[in-house]
Amino acid sequence: MNYTMGWFSTGRDEAARELLQAVYENISSGVIPGRIGYVFCNRRPGEKVESDRFIELAKMLDVKVIFLSSSEFDPHLRLASPGIWRTKYHEEVMNRVQKYGAEVIVLAGYMLIVSPEMCRRCTMMNLHHA
Repeated sequence: MNYTMGWFSTGRDEAARELLQAVYENISSGVIPGRIGYVFCNRRPGEKVESDRFIELAKMLDVKVIFLSSSEFDPHLRLASPGIWRTKYHEEVMNRVQKYGAEVIVLAGYMLIVSPEMCRRCTMMNLHHA
């Protein structure tokens, strides 16, 4: 069976790029049965040099990139009520990615704690202990 994956990463270092590249190559060669339907990054272009490199790699691989800056998303709520902020942030994330229909979300260096609602609604595999 082929799976469509949503690839979530903060893209904060070279390892994030290397992992995305390796999985993409293994999909291309038929080792991994599936495809990466989109990449989600919790940093916007221009926010950090390393995540910009990650986003550029995804674009070079011809993978749709979706982003929503977690540091810019309602920073006052994040300080006042982190749990409510997390729920609201991931509601918006789910709104942005749902139309791409991934069967599984791969958390590959995604440096945020995922909201409980997102855990309930999505099948996820965490490759990083964040």
